[in-house]
Amino acid sequence: MMMRLIARERDEIAPGAVHVPDWLALEKQRRIVEACRAWAVAPVPMRAVILPSGHQMSVKMVCPGWHWQPYRYTRTDDEGAQVAEFPQ
Repeated sequence: MMMRLIARERDEIAPGAVHVPDWLALEKQRRIVEACRAWAVAPVPMRAVILPSGHQMSVKMVCPGWHWQPYRYTRTDDEGAQVAEFPQ
């Protein structure tokens, strides 16, 4: 079965952020999502950071290769666990 793509214009969602429809095949998108889920598990899992003001950020994040602490990055988490290496 031949798939016919519908030409669609790219959308600039915000300055510098562009959505390009159908740029990646569904299988490639699936592999990216699976890789992100794997990075977010261990050794340092996804988390919502508590800022110095005491407020919790509204998003959760994971930083392969680095660990974000308010206003700086480190190679260990808050308890001293080594973060995962950045994936190939």
